[in-house]
Amino acid sequence: MRIGKLELGKLIKNPGIWFLFVSFLILNVLFISGELGGKEGKKEIREMYQAVRNGEGELREEYEEYKDSVDGLYDHLEMMEILKKKEEMAGYHPTGKYQNFIENNYKKLQERVEEIKEKGEDTGDFYPGRIFKFHSLFYGDVKRTLLLEMFVLMMLSILYLMDYERIQKTRDIVIPTQTGKGVMKIKAVVGLCYGFFLSMLLFLGTVLYFLYQVPFRGLWNVPVSSKVMAEPRIQMLYPFITFFRCTMMQYFFLSMLVTFLLVCIVAGLAVGFQLLIQNSYLTFLAEGLLFWGLEIFAWFHTESFLDVVLSVCNFTTLWITSGAWFMENDFSLSFAGNEFWCVGCQGALAVGVVLFGRWRYRRGEV
Repeated sequence: MRIGKLELGKLIKNPGIWFLFVSFLILNVLFISGELGGKEGKKEIREMYQAVRNGEGELREEYEEYKDSVDGLYDHLEMMEILKKKEEMAGYHPTGKYQNFIENNYKKLQERVEEIKEKGEDTGDFYPGRIFKFHSLFYGDVKRTLLLEMFVLMMLSILYLMDYERIQKTRDIVIPTQTGKGVMKIKAVVGLCYGFFLSMLLFLGTVLYFLYQVPFRGLWNVPVSSKVMAEPRIQMLYPFITFFRCTMMQYFFLSMLVTFLLVCIVAGLAVGFQLLIQNSYLTFLAEGLLFWGLEIFAWFHTESFLDVVLSVCNFTTLWITSGAWFMENDFSLSFAGNEFWCVGCQGALAVGVVLFGRWRYRRGEV
């Protein structure tokens, strides 16, 4: 316990990590403000909120006209047609069992479309998606940036402590003993907890600022599949077809859960690589290059069932598709629960890296 407090004190007193945290928060605030269009844009958002929530204000008629314009989005929505258009635009032509797998997923999505219409999930007042695009802004642009920032904070918190002895040139005194080696576990746990704490603060700070600028009061129970929410995607305008009934509140918490699971995976990789490499600078570089390489590799397709395996095992897949979790998505990920398959497989890989790094570290071969 005493060692843990001392290690935590080192992190709290580190000005560099706090500087990054504040810088990230300020950048997020500036980015959101810019995307919302300054004072005029924020004024329009407030007026639209009054029209959406209470049917009042200057934009009431404009909102009613918008609702009429999207009223028929579900009338002739065919997910198999969406699939064909997406395949044509992407030049993606799977065959055999893989094509059957994809088509079966889209047939299930068509069943969801019918369920959505039957249970009234297509109704509900919300900000016009084609005009404001708040879903893609927050769950796409903002969350992708936020994830990268949280990854950096987590890695630095862990690596600073785990490499502290080498940087302070006391490693040769501490590490040779079994007790000294055991301290590394405490460092990793304290670094992970502190990184998680800072990530949570950054996440909450960014979310609260977004919600301050974009009122959601009274809108949290609106289904994500509401036709008013529909946004233009890949040259088509069609609703967000979730795999199950999902309100805005439920979607937010599910998204937050996957977000923090991804941060934990990054933490595991940081611990494992540091145990193997024993140099925080090289570990940070290695993890950065791995992320960059996997992001590039994520666009590689074989047009076979291997694409599903590659997508599920590729850490950057969820980051790239962050705006479309729990709904119709990439060809290889349009099945219910794919997010947790991804997290499970990638988490298992991270655990494997940690165990191998721990084994090598305890044997003193690094």
